Amino acid sequence: MLRSGWWSCSGHTSHCKQIEALSKPVIAAINGEAQGGGLEVALACDFRIMTDPGLLGFPEIGTGFVPGGGGTIRLPRIVGIARAKQMIMLGQPIDAATAVHDGLVMAAVPPDQLMPEAMKLAERLVSLPPAALAAAKMPTPIQAKSNPL
Repeated sequence: MLRSGWWSCSGHTSHCKQIEALSKPVIAAINGEAQGGGLEVALACDFRIMTDPGLLGFPEIGTGFVPGGGGTIRLPRIVGIARAKQMIMLGQPIDAATAVHDGLVMAAVPPDQLMPEAMKLAERLVSLPPAALAAAKMPTPIQAKSNPL
């Protein structure tokens, strides 16, 4: 029997929506693993940097659940339908090199470089015009219509 985690994760879904709706860019600095809800929070962010070694995945299928915080919508937008199905339906996590290759994260760095890299990105973003960043962050009408959350 398949049980959806949607009802138990409605608060989590709301938090992910709030992160995604912020007018300022949000950076996820992933130290080690982000699985299940942790990956859903990272997917709501605009930029993701992770450590190598590290793993990203949705293991919920193994316990009879599906990701309930928007991961089934956000993940295919980023990595494509085929990779998303592999990660969600088979519960197969991906390593840091694969995450970079698939565009799930922008960089994979040694653990001691995670925060310096995230801060370097943050400093770059802060140097840009805030109004332009906010406008660039808004979804196009086609994206909003085809994949509502």
